[in-house]
Amino acid sequence: MSDLNYRMPEFLYKQVLWVIKDYSRLMAVILQERAENTEGLYPCQAPSDTGIRSGAIARPTERTALQKAERDAQYDLVVQDADHKVKAIDAALATVPKAYAGAIIQNIVFNVRLKDLQVEKGSERTIKRYKQQFLFWAAVNLNWWSLLQAMAYEDELEGH
Repeated sequence: MSDLNYRMPEFLYKQVLWVIKDYSRLMAVILQERAENTEGLYPCQAPSDTGIRSGAIARPTERTALQKAERDAQYDLVVQDADHKVKAIDAALATVPKAYAGAIIQNIVFNVRLKDLQVEKGSERTIKRYKQQFLFWAAVNLNWWSLLQAMAYEDELEGH
């Protein structure tokens, strides 16, 4: 591990924890949106039971294309935000050795005490260090750390 200080303010720490706890719901939102985007691309039109025709031109391909375009336009900010958070968490988890990643997730998501976690050649203190590193990089990847630094810089400018 580097000598970088991975400490952060408590309010930021707690926000990052809650985003990580929400990971499975965020993934569900993304997967649901992907399923909805692929669903109905090639719909089968059921034949008319009555045999009565309206005289209108059907244009099923055009209708499908318009529905797809409307769905793409509705790919709203919630899904984009969920995707951003999942990618940020995954990238932060990649900064931690794989042997510790599972233990850290168990601690955060399932509230398993650090001393109850089984990690090869890893002490509770080592797990804490990697957890702190993971949370720090999650905050950085979520762009929350840079926002905090910008706020501190503005406060510094106002103070002088």
